[in-house]
Amino acid sequence: MAVGSETQVEKGRQLYLEGCSSCHGLEAQGTETGPTLLGVGAAAVNFQVSTGRMPLAAPGAQAPSVEQDTYSAEDIAAMAAYVASLAPGPAIPTAEQIDYADADVAYGGELFRINCS
Repeated sequence: MAVGSETQVEKGRQLYLEGCSSCHGLEAQGTETGPTLLGVGAAAVNFQVSTGRMPLAAPGAQAPSVEQDTYSAEDIAAMAAYVASLAPGPAIPTAEQIDYADADVAYGGELFRINCS
């Protein structure tokens, strides 16, 4: 996903200031309770918020997903556009970029066990 329109970025900024800045800082620079978001890109915001990992009910080693939908898809896209506008980072992959035909499932499992479990 490329950086969104000025209107989308501004909407994302407002949502960020209301729901994210208390942990991630007013300029997404991070705080004692939350990491910086500079350079994480739209992909990280989209994943963390759309899966319910953010916003956190309470900080912890592994963020449990939230049961409720806090933000709409439009809101998530706006926040992702805002964070992407702050510093370069990975974009949200398109459907064409996600191709599992030649995937090495065993290697993916190994990477998951090393980095995620």
